[in-house]
Amino acid sequence: MHTRADFLQVQRELRERCDERCQRAKLPFLVDGLEDLCSRNTNIPNVYSKCAAAGFRAATQNTSLAVQPMPRKRCHSVGANVPFIASVAEGGTITCEDE
Repeated sequence: MHTRADFLQVQRELRERCDERCQRAKLPFLVDGLEDLCSRNTNIPNVYSKCAAAGFRAATQNTSLAVQPMPRKRCHSVGANVPFIASVAEGGTITCEDE
C-alpha cells in the first residue's frame, strides 16, 4: 500500500466483513484428515466427491461452495510507466468505476 488512503480503504473493507470479535477469534488451522474436513460443514460432502472415501455418502451436487462476491467497482490501470500503484487522483495508474 503506497498511500495512507490505500491503507484506510483496505482497513475499512476488512472491517465491513469481519468485526472485532471476528478478528480476535481463534480459528483452527489444521485438518486431521478427510473425515475431519468433510464433517466441518454439512454441505461439503454434497459437493466434494472425495468425502465418499471417508464414509460419507456420494456427492450429489455439481455446484461450488463459493460465496457470492459482494458488488465491487471494476478497476483497471490507465497511463503507462508509473512507478507505483495508487488512484489516478493521487498520481497513480488505477481508476475504478461501478460495474
